[in-house]
Amino acid sequence: MAINTGKIISKSGFGIVSPSTSESTYVKKLKNFDVNILESYTDKRNRTFPLPPDQYTGTNGNLPESELKYLTGIGNHFATYKLQKDAADAFIEAVKAMQKVGLKPSFASPISAYRDYNGQYNVVDQSKWIKTGQQGPGKARFLTGSGYAAACPGTSNHGLGVAIDLTGNTNKMKKKVQCWMKWFGIDYGWYWAGLNIKGENWHFVYNPGKAKTFGRKTSGWNDEKKLVEGYCPIDIQNLKP
Repeated sequence: MAINTGKIISKSGFGIVSPSTSESTYVKKLKNFDVNILESYTDKRNRTFPLPPDQYTGTNGNLPESELKYLTGIGNHFATYKLQKDAADAFIEAVKAMQKVGLKPSFASPISAYRDYNGQYNVVDQSKWIKTGQQGPGKARFLTGSGYAAACPGTSNHGLGVAIDLTGNTNKMKKKVQCWMKWFGIDYGWYWAGLNIKGENWHFVYNPGKAKTFGRKTSGWNDEKKLVEGYCPIDIQNLKP
């Protein structure tokens, strides 16, 4: 039995999609989901899936180019990424400090810095968004296809140009880079926003006010293989900027 795409969109609060966009990527996504699951989710939580990019008019994820700055002067890898101007300047200084002590930071994906609305919309997996949302408060309600938490499109710090997903050029280097940033990032206005998000060692947000009170937080494994907040290897602590 064919699914009435227009009916799904109308009943679930998406709004009506015009005939010209009826076969868009957005609509094709809907065809893969059961109508009852989608309507049950909307009824129970009184929430609907975020607006498709062609209907979104908010500011988050739609920053003008005049408010953004490319991450230049720290290597070709970063040169195509953008952040809000103050965040960009602070990140550039942090990367220069890391590079001076032999660390090689990098980003994991093309949307690891400023992320427009379309980019945020595309990382959210609709089926996981629905299923985890039904589990109630405290659960990650917006998940990527690989299972990581993701902010609702239009609400992400990436969409404000003040968030990064930091990694390294190898797995070993990644751990060192992330630990360094957790420990010293506050000196540059960056704090570890992934502290309370399972597995997100890479997520940092630029907020100088919060960074001042955040403290040198990081995490690591103790001798009993338990995750310990506030742990940072001595060899990282000694890599002072």
